Amino acid sequence: MPCNLQRLIWNAQKIFRINKRKPTDLHPLKICEGVRELCSKFTIVKGEDRISKQANANATVLMTALVRSTLCSRMVIDEHRLSSEAFEWLLGEIETRFQQAQVWMIIDIKLLVYILSCL
Repeated sequence: MPCNLQRLIWNAQKIFRINKRKPTDLHPLKICEGVRELCSKFTIVKGEDRISKQANANATVLMTALVRSTLCSRMVIDEHRLSSEAFEWLLGEIETRFQQAQVWMIIDIKLLVYILSCL
């Protein structure tokens, strides 16, 4: 997986000074919409045809499952107690880490191709 979600949640709690004893200002619907929007941004296979969409769904199914299970409404509200601001930061950070992981994967592939061509 491209990022450690538990560590990102911990970072959000520390950066935004989340008090786990106080109630959160997040609404469950906002969490669901944010997670749905984030998962729609996970793109590995670009294209609008049916095969590209299916290939992208297959390629991102594990990351989508991880995000949806970790950021379910009950966990975010009851356990993590994230504020609206912390939750938005967390979504942006997950998206950034996913994109960085794609860049590093491309660099690794190009490096491997170069090494194999030198042999």
